[in-house]
Amino acid sequence: MSRTIEVPAEGELLELKLTINNMVKMLRNLADEVSIVSLEVGSQGKLGRTADVPDVQGVWSELVLNVNRE
Repeated sequence: MSRTIEVPAEGELLELKLTINNMVKMLRNLADEVSIVSLEVGSQGKLGRTADVPDVQGVWSELVLNVNRE
């Protein structure tokens, strides 16, 4: 997921557009961090760093915690 919504919008549609674009950004950051951590574990056999994904909540936050668990 890398594409964001780039159409003019107003009102509730604007709020929805901003929410979706923010979710896409967070998901992209999470995927990048998970990829980096898994490459480290796969190549070095140990967790040398933790995933850093700011402002995640709910299930996404739990996923980041699970990735960082040693």
